[in-house]
Amino acid sequence: MNRLRNVAIAFLCSTLLSACYQSAAPLIAAGTGDFPFAAKLRYTAFEWNAEMRQWEPSEPGTTSREGDHYVQIVDGGAPSDTTPFTLKSIGGGFYIGQEESDSHYNYDLLKIEGDIVYEYALSCSESDRPFLAQGLIDAIAMEGVVGNVCTVSNFDKLAAVFRAGAGSRQPKAKFVIQRP
Repeated sequence: MNRLRNVAIAFLCSTLLSACYQSAAPLIAAGTGDFPFAAKLRYTAFEWNAEMRQWEPSEPGTTSREGDHYVQIVDGGAPSDTTPFTLKSIGGGFYIGQEESDSHYNYDLLKIEGDIVYEYALSCSESDRPFLAQGLIDAIAMEGVVGNVCTVSNFDKLAAVFRAGAGSRQPKAKFVIQRP
């Protein structure tokens, strides 16, 4: 989920690494996203080092709105390296971030607190089996080196799963917005 992290701070986002939540079709339809950030933003990214129990600086970049989505690019990246993503509020300052990746869409949980955006990078694991039993996720599958993939097909159900994990875990990344 690392990609959405890089993506936006503001929203933020990450590069979807292992074990994640995915759908075949977008759960946030074009034109239905939320835009908590109106202007282009600069940010400094930090990643949580669990071993050292501290935030460590990562790459800075910018995020801006382009029509019905945001785009993010790390400093020094080529224009073709932008990462488009969409945000949708689930209340309490939390947003689900959606990013297209090849033949599917990936999802991540973000929380905006003033000029700081936290990315939770919720991963799919065996502990998600109760959500499968409740019909909140469609399937859990092991996909090679990627890890577990939780397949979802309904935004409201995904929001319920993400709300259940909201705030109870250490964020994996934070993005500090730099205001002029």
